[in-house]
Amino acid sequence: MTVRALAAMVSALAFSALFGLVAGKPVHAEGWPPRYDTDGLCFRNANSTDGFSPEAVTSCLASQSNALNRLRRIWDVIPTGLEDDCDERTRITGRQDYIALENCIKEQMSQNTTVPLVPPREAPVHPKDDDEAPQ
Repeated sequence: MTVRALAAMVSALAFSALFGLVAGKPVHAEGWPPRYDTDGLCFRNANSTDGFSPEAVTSCLASQSNALNRLRRIWDVIPTGLEDDCDERTRITGRQDYIALENCIKEQMSQNTTVPLVPPREAPVHPKDDDEAPQ
C-alpha cells in the first residue's frame, strides 16, 4: 500500500468519525456497547443536600461496571436496531447509565419473544420390542 493510499484511508476514517459525531449519533466500536461517562453520572448522584458520599460513588461505579460487563457478553446477539434504539432512549434522559441501557434492552428483547400458544408435546416413550419379550 502506498503512502498516498494510506493517507487517503486515514483521512476517510477521520471524516466518517467526525461526521458520526456531528450527526449526533454516537460512534461506538462494532461488537461493543456505547461509551458512557459513568464517572460523571456517579459523582453527580453522590452529591446530595446532605453532602458528598464516597460510598455512593463506589457503589454506583461497581454497579455500572457490572452492568457494562453483562452488556458486553450479550452485545453481539442484540439486534442492531434495538441497540441503537435503547442507546438513544438512554441518552435522551441525560443520564449515560449502563443499568438503564441494560434494562431497556432486556425489556425490548422480552417483548420481542413469542410465547407458544400450546406447549410442545413430548414424544411418547416406547420400550424396545426386545425388552418386552418374555424369556
